[in-house]
Amino acid sequence: MAIFWCSSCRHTFRNLVALGLLTGGLVLIFSESARKAALDAVFGEEEEFVYTSSTSAPTTPAQAQSNGTPVSEVQATDSDN
Repeated sequence: MAIFWCSSCRHTFRNLVALGLLTGGLVLIFSESARKAALDAVFGEEEEFVYTSSTSAPTTPAQAQSNGTPVSEVQATDSDN
């Protein structure tokens, strides 16, 4: 605090402004709710989107394999038939 409070106190107003800016910055860094409120005030409230899928679920093992099913599982299923 020695930086903000000089012994002669000639710049009291400037020191108070600097202390307020420092405090406000620390609040924004450590408080998620304060940060969200500040961003909402500056940029407006965040929009929410609802996404719907235009594709359908795969019905055959070949299609399932392209969706992340390991190749070994698809080949084992095909050889069992």
